[in-house]
Amino acid sequence: MHIATTLQFDKGQRKILKRAWERPPFMVAKRNARERTRVHAVNQAFVALKFHLPAIRSNAKRVSKLKILRAAITYIGALTDLLRGNADFPQLKFPETPNQCCDKTMNIPSRSRQENQISNKDDVMKREESQQCQQRTEHQNIHYIA
Repeated sequence: MHIATTLQFDKGQRKILKRAWERPPFMVAKRNARERTRVHAVNQAFVALKFHLPAIRSNAKRVSKLKILRAAITYIGALTDLLRGNADFPQLKFPETPNQCCDKTMNIPSRSRQENQISNKDDVMKREESQQCQQRTEHQNIHYIA
């Protein structure tokens, strides 16, 4: 049995890959080992992400990858709001159980991309107004001193 057959073309010979069931067992074993390594790396990344999320940090119950991702999205949104200085909520309140982290009724307000863009524009405008006011005050102080 040949591992690969050849066909004659104008540009030379070309190898044709065999079907999966015709491939040698060592190739299949190698492919399976690569897939196991990849899956293990992905699972380890989810464990690391889960550890950084206060809502689902406990090891008491297995949490699905989808719930981990949703909790991460919610947590990142809450941290973003906190960094932007939104005073909508005085403290971040995270749910006690993993099932609550993905509920739509979570205590952390979620914002759409459009709301964030509007908020960013408002923040920039407020900052510019504050800088202009400060410059006017400094300018007036200079004239007052002179």
